[in-house]
Amino acid sequence: MFTGIVEALCPVREVSDAQGRRRISIQLPSELASSVAEGDSVSVNGVCLTLVARECPLLHFDVVQETLNRSNLSLLSPADEVNVERSLRYGDRIGGHLLSGHIWSCVPCTRIEWDGDNIDAWFALESDIRPYLLPKGFVALDGVSLTIAAVEHEGESPEFSVSLIPETRRRTRFGSLCAGQVVNLELDAQTQAIVDTVTRLMAERYPGVPSAALSTTA
Repeated sequence: MFTGIVEALCPVREVSDAQGRRRISIQLPSELASSVAEGDSVSVNGVCLTLVARECPLLHFDVVQETLNRSNLSLLSPADEVNVERSLRYGDRIGGHLLSGHIWSCVPCTRIEWDGDNIDAWFALESDIRPYLLPKGFVALDGVSLTIAAVEHEGESPEFSVSLIPETRRRTRFGSLCAGQVVNLELDAQTQAIVDTVTRLMAERYPGVPSAALSTTA
């Protein structure tokens, strides 16, 4: 489990393919690298990966094809930077919200609006995630716990937005966010469970109503 509070913005040093998987090597600050061991879970751009080898401060992760298909880890190359968070320990303070590191989908940034030193970043609202993204609800983007600022369902291209303060941009890869950039998205598990449960119960009660209408109502 993770909290969505990024601990370090780390450079990718090596990317190589072998035997149906991709090995990604990331350089962590020495104080973080020394605190993880082989077999530990680490969030990389929000994806839960297992540490397979360590040459402190270099950490090596193997990424299978399914993960590459579902996340932006497939786009990484040496010198890119990634958001890194170590797994949550019992008793730790939770500053964001609980995350599993299981990515739902990748979404592109559609536009960026400046508001003083802050920015409102807008992302495509795909149909399969639309019922679960609610204003003031939670979402994780590239492993960063964020509050949803607005959701626009109308129009040909529905969108949702999050607000990014300077500190968030400084500590994460959102400092270089631009339109067209693809980010990993993880839904809030509690919101997903509630929406799915209510939708299922309403479908049982009103069997003639299309599921899309029930989902929107829920």
